[in-house]
Amino acid sequence: MTGSTSRRAVHVAYPPPAVAISIHATLACTLAIIGDFDTLTALASSAILSIYLVACAATLVLQRRRTGDERVQLRIPGGPLIPVLAIAVVVGLMATLTRREVLALAIAVAVAAVSYRLTRNVPNRSADQSNPNPSEP
Repeated sequence: MTGSTSRRAVHVAYPPPAVAISIHATLACTLAIIGDFDTLTALASSAILSIYLVACAATLVLQRRRTGDERVQLRIPGGPLIPVLAIAVVVGLMATLTRREVLALAIAVAVAAVSYRLTRNVPNRSADQSNPNPSEP
């Protein structure tokens, strides 16, 4: 199972991002080899907290903005109270990080931002090749 045949076995229109998976696995393996357990757990938990923080902030934006085909507004019981409280909890948890952990998180976020900026306008060639007629699903 090599090449595009193995990727198409997963999904015809949306093959897995092989390069991203390879880079992620290489970085994870390198961190596991050179890092100690405490640093790795702190980095992993702070990364998850960062994602949760962004998701909570996104709910605040989506509550004000109408989205989707029907232009429906996101409604949450309590309005913005729950996301604001969640953001406060996340910030409180992140305040316990050491300078070294904050630096590691900042580097990881910077690498992800640069990677996103470099690849956001690159067309997905493998998805384009799998469906020669884009007007049909």
